[in-house]
Amino acid sequence: MPTLLDCLHFTSFRHLWAIAQAHFLLPPQRHPPKQVWIETLHAFLSDPANLERLVSQLSNAEQDALHALLALPHPALEHAFCARHGAIRPYRPWDRSSPLPDRPWRFPVSSAEHLWYLGLLFPAPPDRPGGQPRLTLAAEHRTFLADYFTKMTPARPAAPAGLAYAPSLFDTLYDLTVLVALLHQHDVALVHQRWLPLPFLHLVNQQTRQPASLPALRSELQAPRLHFLHYLAQTLGLLTTAADLPKPAPALALWLQADPAVRVQQLWRSWLQPDSWRAFRLPAATAPDPTALVQHVLRVLALAPAAEWRTIPQLRRELKRFIHPQPVWWQAPTEDENLPHILADLFLGPLAWLGMVHLQTETRLQIRLTAAARAFLDDAPLPSIPAPQPFALSLDQERITLRLPNSDAALGAASVDLARLFAIISQFGSLSFGPDDLALVLAGDTTLDAVLHLLDGAIGRPLDAGEYAVVAGWAATPAPITIHRLTVLEAADPAHLTALTTRRALRPLLGRTLNRRLVVVPDRLLPRLVGRLRRLRIPHRLTIPETRGGARAGKAKIADSGYLYLAGLVFQQLSRFTDLPMRLPAAVLDQIAANLPPETASDLHALAEELLARLQTAFDGYSGPPLDNPHPVNLADTQARLTAAIAGEHSVELTYWTAWRGELTHRRVDPYRLETRGAVTYLVAYCHLRRAERVFRLDRIIAVADSEPSATIVQPPPTGATTANDDDLIVPF
Repeated sequence: MPTLLDCLHFTSFRHLWAIAQAHFLLPPQRHPPKQVWIETLHAFLSDPANLERLVSQLSNAEQDALHALLALPHPALEHAFCARHGAIRPYRPWDRSSPLPDRPWRFPVSSAEHLWYLGLLFPAPPDRPGGQPRLTLAAEHRTFLADYFTKMTPARPAAPAGLAYAPSLFDTLYDLTVLVALLHQHDVALVHQRWLPLPFLHLVNQQTRQPASLPALRSELQAPRLHFLHYLAQTLGLLTTAADLPKPAPALALWLQADPAVRVQQLWRSWLQPDSWRAFRLPAATAPDPTALVQHVLRVLALAPAAEWRTIPQLRRELKRFIHPQPVWWQAPTEDENLPHILADLFLGPLAWLGMVHLQTETRLQIRLTAAARAFLDDAPLPSIPAPQPFALSLDQERITLRLPNSDAALGAASVDLARLFAIISQFGSLSFGPDDLALVLAGDTTLDAVLHLLDGAIGRPLDAGEYAVVAGWAATPAPITIHRLTVLEAADPAHLTALTTRRALRPLLGRTLNRRLVVVPDRLLPRLVGRLRRLRIPHRLTIPETRGGARAGKAKIADSGYLYLAGLVFQQLSRFTDLPMRLPAAVLDQIAANLPPETASDLHALAEELLARLQTAFDGYSGPPLDNPHPVNLADTQARLTAAIAGEHSVELTYWTAWRGELTHRRVDPYRLETRGAVTYLVAYCHLRRAERVFRLDRIIAVADSEPSATIVQPPPTGATTANDDDLIVPF
């Protein structure tokens, strides 16, 4: 391996200057030559104290990149290293037109680039003329890093006796369940219909057993372990597509309920799929048959004695020595340089995550099969796995936290009930949740009893009295926002709605008009409306369940405090029309409302709004004082123009005689329909002046003119469609 001094001599002058700038080093003289920079950087980068400070501040991903270089006995190919650890942008200060940043060391885009500008990663001389670019560690840095990682990395506890699985396998099963559960909870649109979006990757990463450092994540491909979990979910058939969104497949339920050893066996049997391997761009994805290499490597390891370790050079020689009936791509001379990098990526990535190999990385990368993987390759029964253990629950007034069983042991995730884990994560999104999270769950279709049953099953016992009181108290806390349904009557034809609203028995039961085919029905009047439609034998279709008690259920008895609340609401809003001699304190209404059921208070609010709307209509001339209209009116022409406007669905300008004020007003309205009440014809329209539905007498409309061409009525939804909910009233005629 080249020494640090050799690496600095081979490095370009601008790269040396960039490393010095990254460490805020000043030269001893103005415009120093390259040799001065080499001496300055050599003194800085060979100091063990400086190296320890630099390495301790690196992220997990950057330390993984150094581990990968330490595992190789020779320099790494630049394209292979950058494909795994990110690109390295060149520093070109002379090219002002370049899109590259002026100082890339300030905001590195990858782990490789950060190491490059810190002076921990150097270009290596090519092994032959015209050879591919390579990257290396200085010999002094390699020695320091081997000692540092040996000292700083705690020894992982050995697996308990009788358990022949690697801990990483159970971490992968745990994290795979978390990924699918969060996809069930959230509607996630895939990027380019292939990759998981960045916000969702960060969300999954927070809940995994092995969270990665993702500071500059720009794609799923830059999060190798999360990317591999996505691949496993697809190859196992745990995901399907619903409305272009990835959602759990029916096979997930069977997989979660299976015996733990059977679940592992299904995972190891189905994870190698060539087409998916290429689509997800896993190691050696561009090779003719990448999964064949993986299978052959596992067979070579299975032929070795169980207690012996293998290095990558040994494995490469054994792979080359095997004779195959057909030529295989990894034995070609052109693959001599790429094969060690591919093997390192496989062992440090998929094979380690699946728990099929044990690794040693103190001085160099050494590999051997786990006992369970050896049994699987020999078609022998897999060793047994302990039965799932319940979660441990800790609770206070703010959070409920479920901890893994045996969380301090090396195989803490081995005893997790994945079915329970999926149920909790898919409901709450985490093993720790509070009152707001519970309110969101209860806002859906989940009941409090279902939540309590889920918690009882997760911890393996019923909640005690104190725990139950806290959860029940959270559930009883009023939500800050309440959503009410809007009941709507829809007519298949606007003429049918006009005919319906002209009936005196039905008109008081209808609310405001939304468009030419939709009218709001107050919830408290719905049973009476349905009863009258039946008595009048008007065909209709009811898409919401009727209130128990039939048509009379709408006449609920209101307590005396309810009448006081209604009177207070109306009095409080009378300031819209006139100056009030006194103000009603809001605290008085709040005190009365606190003693009313929420549904009663909601109905009283709707009733108050209806009374105020009728009062506003009276003030606007619907039933004003009977002053004679001094202006001539051509009723036939007015009605013809309004009929044309209704048919053409465009706005009109009205000159209207406001009888109670005795003055003319000008209104722009969207006409809905004409109604005849007794001997008087009225126009029901949306008034742009009042921004609400209003009713105008035709004998008080002095003139009608077409509005601007752009002022058209919003088109109502087509027949058979509605803007209402599934619980709306649909009345086709």
